[in-house]
Amino acid sequence: MEFFARTLKKVRLRDLDWSVVKTMARYCFPYSLNQGAYWITNRANTQIITIMMGLAATGVFYWANKFTSIIQLVVMVFNLAWQEMTFSMSH
Repeated sequence: MEFFARTLKKVRLRDLDWSVVKTMARYCFPYSLNQGAYWITNRANTQIITIMMGLAATGVFYWANKFTSIIQLVVMVFNLAWQEMTFSMSH
């Protein structure tokens, strides 16, 4: 998508509000660690399953992991929407 839109060429670092970037980075840091650990664990599991059980089992694990990722995405969207709705109702 970036290849066609060329949006990164339009971004100038001097136009960024660095205090906001710092706040966002501080907020996102724990989530980034969580996602990194999830990725490393998933890759290690895939390698172990391939070595111990073969490619067919790895394929089953891959699709099962994709299915759970979709469920996680739906739950995350619901949680974010729920938080937004409850916050707007309380204020």
